Amino acid sequence: MEDTKLTQMGLGIILRTPGVVMIEMLYMEAISLQNLTVLSNSFFVTAFNPDVLLYLIAWSLVLMPLRILLKVYLHVVAGLCIIGSHYALFNLLVKRKIFEDNKDLNYYLQLNTSVQSEPWAKVACQHGAMDNCVSVFLFQVFLTLLSCWMIKSQSTKLMLYVWPLVPWITGGYSSTTLVQMLQLCHLLSIATVVFYLTSKVEQVILQAKLMVLKIKLVIGIFGWQGIITWAQEEYRVQYLLITCWVLRYTVQLYSNFYTSISLDGLYYSLFNMLDMNPTEMSNIASLIFVGFYTAVQCLTTTVNLFGLACIVKDVVRLQYFLIRSWLHWSVTDHPPDSVSGPLTGAIDGVTLLIMTLYTDILHFNDEGRFVLLIYILFTIASSQFQSIFSIVDPILMTLATAHTGSVWKHIRTVLLAFLLLFISGLLSYISLFTMRSTFWIFIVAYNYINTFSLMLGSLAIYFILMIDYLTIRGWNSLDDVMFYIRGACRAVEFCVTLCMCGYIMMTFYTEMTSMAGIIMLAVYTYYCIVQRGGKGWKIWTMRRQASNKVCSLPQASKKDLIEKKGDLCPICYQGMEADVRIMHCGHLFHENCLKKWFYIQDKCPMCYMEYNPNLNASKLKAGNESEHVSDNNATSPEPSESENT
Repeated sequence: MEDTKLTQMGLGIILRTPGVVMIEMLYMEAISLQNLTVLSNSFFVTAFNPDVLLYLIAWSLVLMPLRILLKVYLHVVAGLCIIGSHYALFNLLVKRKIFEDNKDLNYYLQLNTSVQSEPWAKVACQHGAMDNCVSVFLFQVFLTLLSCWMIKSQSTKLMLYVWPLVPWITGGYSSTTLVQMLQLCHLLSIATVVFYLTSKVEQVILQAKLMVLKIKLVIGIFGWQGIITWAQEEYRVQYLLITCWVLRYTVQLYSNFYTSISLDGLYYSLFNMLDMNPTEMSNIASLIFVGFYTAVQCLTTTVNLFGLACIVKDVVRLQYFLIRSWLHWSVTDHPPDSVSGPLTGAIDGVTLLIMTLYTDILHFNDEGRFVLLIYILFTIASSQFQSIFSIVDPILMTLATAHTGSVWKHIRTVLLAFLLLFISGLLSYISLFTMRSTFWIFIVAYNYINTFSLMLGSLAIYFILMIDYLTIRGWNSLDDVMFYIRGACRAVEFCVTLCMCGYIMMTFYTEMTSMAGIIMLAVYTYYCIVQRGGKGWKIWTMRRQASNKVCSLPQASKKDLIEKKGDLCPICYQGMEADVRIMHCGHLFHENCLKKWFYIQDKCPMCYMEYNPNLNASKLKAGNESEHVSDNNATSPEPSESENT
């Protein structure tokens, strides 16, 4: 079943690729005509333009169902076979006419003077003509049978081009008569094809109606999202675009190497724009440069742009799959299709598409597209580092807290984390200090600095947790240390975000910009500064309030701990020996455990009585007074019996 689906998918992609290529070529031709001349906008010129018919044919090849599309291609091949039969017979009759005029024989005898006196020379030429006739006859019979098999027809109308060869073989007919018979067969073939196509018009209209009805049904049930999903499953748009892009890239790469393009001037013009030295490039780097420049040359139409976005999506998804396989040391447990959410590469592909469309990369020349595409891919790579961090960080924290997994798994994860830390730090330095300061470079540096700070904080927390696990005595303030490390990393991220927003505002103030850019800046400022800052301040105040609440509670004395000896903390189930606080209800808890509990709610974990600082003060005062009264009673002498009487 799976093999059948894969076969159908591959066959559909192969058969629909010519339609997409036709659309791309017609679009490029229309763009070139618009650049050269001013076309008329009249309805007559538009309606009777041959490009309209070609567009209709191209879109039909793309949108047809696979079953009908296969029949169309079989009919096209059958038509080509008929045309081949016509030209084969026409060529044979022309040779027959030349032979009858003795032109071919005289030419043969002039070249071969040694056989001019032989009587069998003319007979040999006639025998060769007969061999050609038999060969063409067999060839036409083969083409006719092949055409009948392709269109599932048993009609003898396709045998029209075979009949002029029958009198040829039998003899008695001149070449003029055979040419007339060929013309008659040609007219009958045209009439047959026209009649056949006319009979299929009704089926074409019926299939178009069924297609429209199916689309309406899918939209009515599932909506526009359903029609997009159906189109993706039916036409495999992503793989179709990738196939067209790879085909165009292969042709362009062959053209570049075949024409031996000179890259010296191109090197200096491009690398001067990038502030880099081209003389330091090796041969491998030159080949990479040619390959990348070929990819830039392919970005001439929107179809190729969508194809490149699909390729970037698949490459990024494969990268995430390899990282997961390295971390889990397994390939089957994490196949590429099981990746969900932001780790499918779809965000990177859409980001590439939006940035290329926003910068209007199609209207640049090759050098401008080269530089702009480098900046865009550099930006996407910086965002990938954050996605890789989102893969590594949970696994790193799980290994540090759960204390499970082999040592080799710890080594693999830590090595990948250090590699990510080193590359992000190196690229941050390169972006800030070795490249020209531009808007794109600042965005790239922002992503790399954030990844570096977050990865550094995660590694610090990992080693702290492992040290705490390996030591005999636990670290009571471990939670606060982890919070301060995370807070410092988030503070660095927030400061870098503020700097980037300030740089963007300064750019907008000094340069002309559009309303869309201002709206994007406002949205980015709200989500990345206002919301993040508000969330961070809320967490900080919540922890501060929890710490103040715990500090307001009375600390258990040694007498209380002796009385409660053997009891366990209801939160962590550990013995209570030091740093114990007493709730207003009388229950005892560890100070750190109670602080973590107050992060969630302000109630006692045992009796769920709400926290009340005034009640704590009154309870403490009442407890002190009761202790004072009990002490006085213990020190005062008891009355005698005489005094009582």
